Amino acid sequence: MSEEPPPTKAQIWSERLYATIAISLVVMFAACTGLLTLLELPLRLAFGGIWHFAQAIPGLLPQWHKLLLPLGCLMLATWLVHRFIRWALAAKGSTIDWRARQTLSATLLVLLGSAAAIALSGVVHQAIWLADAPWWRNSGRFAVRSDAMNKIKQLHLAILDFENEHGRYPDSLAELKTNPKLLYQSPDEGEPSEPIIYLKPREAPTETDDDVDSAILVSPLLGTDRKWVVVGFTSGAARSLPHQQLPEIFETRLNPASKRHE
Repeated sequence: MSEEPPPTKAQIWSERLYATIAISLVVMFAACTGLLTLLELPLRLAFGGIWHFAQAIPGLLPQWHKLLLPLGCLMLATWLVHRFIRWALAAKGSTIDWRARQTLSATLLVLLGSAAAIALSGVVHQAIWLADAPWWRNSGRFAVRSDAMNKIKQLHLAILDFENEHGRYPDSLAELKTNPKLLYQSPDEGEPSEPIIYLKPREAPTETDDDVDSAILVSPLLGTDRKWVVVGFTSGAARSLPHQQLPEIFETRLNPASKRHE
């Protein structure tokens, strides 16, 4: 029985070309029929980490000096582990020559395992969130809200860092050492960005401010119908609320005693 000849380079490239054309046709059909959102779940599960790093890394770059302490602790811990392993082997009379590259390899495996566990928990969380929300009906709306929540949470952390460093809250968001793109939010896909509103917290809270979770960040009105807004609070929480609650939010912010006496 004669064996079939191996495929030529021309056949391989033609098969790749046909596969590319087939995938392109499927994507174009999904876009024309409004079924493109069905691809969101596998795409987010497969490449969501890249999107997250693209959003998070620019906010960390201005604060690179804060990474020196954990990196220094990691290096010190690696050196101590290396010395301990060599001491333990010598105490047992072992002939194994434990080298630094072996310690580095073990440390790298531990870090990769931790990163894999964190990534797995993130994938499970993202899958549950996508399954619970009606993303197949209006994925753009939820994407905009998610983006606004992410920006407001990052701004809240930047405000806390500023307060810890200067002993006061910033007078405006322009004082923060963060990515300027975080200061603006597009109300809907394809629309120009609008600034996020900053409500400066009180430097010296009064007795009436006890237990009051005040709003400090408010996004523009979101969605094609402009009926939703994302609000960031002093506790670090970010919630999506209907626009009808904006008067109550500002009233509570200006007069916190009104919420306390409800």
